[in-house]
Amino acid sequence: MNNSVNSGNAQENESVKGVQTPSVEQTNSKAMSKELRQAKKEVATSKMMKVQIIEKTVNGYTFKEENRKFGLVKENRPIRKNDVNGFLQILQNGKYDDTQSIVTAEATELIENYNIVDLENNPITAQDAKDYLIVLDGQHRISAFAKLNANRTENPITIPNVHIKSGINVREYLANINMVGHAWSVSDKICVSAIATGSKLLDKTNELIKDGFNASTAITICTGKRLTPTQLKEMITKGDTSPLPDETKALAKAEKFLSIILGITNKDKKMASKRYFINGFNSFAAALSEDKAFEALAKLTIDDFSSTSTDIEFVEKLKVASQKSA
Repeated sequence: MNNSVNSGNAQENESVKGVQTPSVEQTNSKAMSKELRQAKKEVATSKMMKVQIIEKTVNGYTFKEENRKFGLVKENRPIRKNDVNGFLQILQNGKYDDTQSIVTAEATELIENYNIVDLENNPITAQDAKDYLIVLDGQHRISAFAKLNANRTENPITIPNVHIKSGINVREYLANINMVGHAWSVSDKICVSAIATGSKLLDKTNELIKDGFNASTAITICTGKRLTPTQLKEMITKGDTSPLPDETKALAKAEKFLSIILGITNKDKKMASKRYFINGFNSFAAALSEDKAFEALAKLTIDDFSSTSTDIEFVEKLKVASQKSA
């Protein structure tokens, strides 16, 4: 009987022991899950990382390792959080395909002609440019490497298969690679149109979109009209800027409109992004004049904006404001 009891206790103790002492696999799995959660919370920063650089020679390819920082061309397409998180998952699971190339250019070659920034969107200085490779293709993967390596003081991941392009037209290169293999949104088309044309108007439109403005609203604020899919295609493939208005006048108008509306709405970009404000303003300006429209716009209050939900309502608000004494 005692043997039976002891046997039962032994089984119970073994069961408890099994619960209290996780297997190596369970421990590793928990550690990996924790690392992934931490990496997703990280902000990608331009710290030195070990890089495997591949150079093409007449005899094939050579490999070398360097410690480099990474940056971006500011005009390139926005980095999507979900895409970065997807690569984080792949990297953390050890399933990254290192045959995928990351294409870069030396920051020292680009700094005079392009807006180059670090991974936190800070301008790269001429003094620091020698440390940087500017990512032309692979910006989501580089962001994932940076976030995952942020907490790896030991055994950081070496970034494989990094190629350095030299003497290329970066705007043309970015336009070409962004045209292939993507489900295009209007925001994407504007971004690549800005790259392909070098238009300051489209750069401003792209900047507004990245700041949170609705794409169609940003286009109308900067160009005074909508751009058709055919027009955007011609801009992307041929650099055609003929559908765009006079750049100097249009930029001045856009900046003035944004300055007034953001001042009244306490820099509430979500509110300022409502399309009926710019549509109503343009309708009022077409009926009277741009000067009178700006005078009326400046007299509005935050209540005028918050109580408006259509183009016509905003035109009426402008009419009433225009009749007020200065």
